[in-house]
Amino acid sequence: MDESKQKQKQFFFLLNEQLEKIRKEIREMFSNIDEQFDTMEKIAKWGAKNGWTFPPHTTMQECYDMINGKKQSEMDKEFEKHYGISENYEAMKRKLLSNTLYSQWKELIEDCFDNYERGRYKISIPSLFLILEGTVFDIVKDQDWKKAFKQMGNRLDHGSIKRPMFISVKEFIYNAYSYGNFDSATARPSLINRSWVLHGRDDIKEWKKVDALRLFNALYSLSFLKLQKEGETDEQKNCLGD
Repeated sequence: MDESKQKQKQFFFLLNEQLEKIRKEIREMFSNIDEQFDTMEKIAKWGAKNGWTFPPHTTMQECYDMINGKKQSEMDKEFEKHYGISENYEAMKRKLLSNTLYSQWKELIEDCFDNYERGRYKISIPSLFLILEGTVFDIVKDQDWKKAFKQMGNRLDHGSIKRPMFISVKEFIYNAYSYGNFDSATARPSLINRSWVLHGRDDIKEWKKVDALRLFNALYSLSFLKLQKEGETDEQKNCLGD
């Protein structure tokens, strides 16, 4: 065999070796994708249960790091640290003040931010619940909101990058709007609750600055959520994004 044929044979041998390595890496990558999405959905639920939705400007890894394995007090510190970075806080503020979803609430949102930044965050909390509730019902229109959220979840394929964000918003609203049992003095939820706040049954001494921040953050995440009413066209189909 002449030298050129030997070089050619060696080249194809090395090429096949590299291709097999790439194929192996691809197989391993795709074999882990379902597991990774399952993990992020669990993280989304755990974060929401403790008062935090996924901030739209963050990566899945950043959300994972802020939420995974942490209890509520630890999560609160992580998100306070996250929004303590001016770039992150301003991104949220700009979105809430410019998004057409909140156009009717813009003046009130401005007042909420102004009071929050001046340390008068307790004034903001009832207003933020009011805005959150009004926006949810404006999105779903004449639909039952729980049914509408369930339908949207069914339309998002498992493995969709939109799904963890959606789950974090849905679960947060479920938890924050859970039924308020006012009959027992020990029934106050550990997470600030819409019924307790807006029905005047909560103790305002329990309200913290981080509670206002978690509501701003929930509105921020909700700004990327749109629901499709039954019968709308594909072009109007629900989406995450703006």
